[in-house]
Amino acid sequence: AVVSTQSTGDPKFVEKGLTPIDLMTVKKKLEFGEYQSFEAFYSDVTHFQRNYSEVYPAEHQLRQEIDEIMGVFLKELKEIYRGISVHQGIPPAPSSKKVKPDG
Repeated sequence: AVVSTQSTGDPKFVEKGLTPIDLMTVKKKLEFGEYQSFEAFYSDVTHFQRNYSEVYPAEHQLRQEIDEIMGVFLKELKEIYRGISVHQGIPPAPSSKKVKPDG
């Protein structure tokens, strides 16, 4: 369950020493206005992807679904930035390259 697996202390994440984050946490933080900046939101979303990339190999179905979600997220983000930058001089969107785990 992409939505809440990490918050329950799944051993796969605990064994790797990963700091848990899941989509329910991101959603709640959005709903309660806890993000003080877009960068903090983006950091949590990419942290989520890095965790799953660390635990599941690329051929795993869950990993493929998360990579697909991130592809859509980054594509939409790029479109938003493109629309804003035309009107307000905002810099280009972040790269749509896949986020790789640190290390």
